[in-house]
Formats: sequence, structure tokens, C-alpha cells
Amino acid sequence: MRVRLRRAALALLGASVASSAGCYERVVRTRHGDVVSEVSKPDFDEKPGALDELMWGPVPAGQDPETYYRKKKQLMAK
Repeated sequence: MRVRLRRAALALLGASVASSAGCYERVVRTRHGDVVSEVSKPDFDEKPGALDELMWGPVPAGQDPETYYRKKKQLMAK
């Protein structure tokens, strides 16, 4: 039970760090009076790491890790 709780806490921590860091290729901010609009283009071409494996699980045998995690991130962004 403690192992599951610890894994869940690590996953939540990892997700919060990943979402707060924001890996964006480009962010465009426009100002019109007092209103500021922000448009961002996510960068899906980052190198996979331990956080990706923690969030998405291990890569299936025979698949490229970069391609596998890029597809997972793109599906989440939609």
C-alpha cells in the first residue's frame, strides 16, 4: 500500500513540475489595451527522460522511445 501511495505522490509531483515548467518552442504575447493574449506552441521534440517513463510507463518492446513519448504528449495536448 505504501509503495502505491509513494508512486502516486511521485507521479503527481512529476506532473506538476512538468506542467509548470512548460516546454514551449514559442510563446507569443499580444497586448490590446489592458488585455494580454498568449499563444504558445508546444515543443514535442524534447528528449525523453525518467519523468516521461514515470508518467507514461515503459516503452513497448521494439518501439523508439522518442516517437512513443512524442505521440503520447501530442494526444494529451489535444
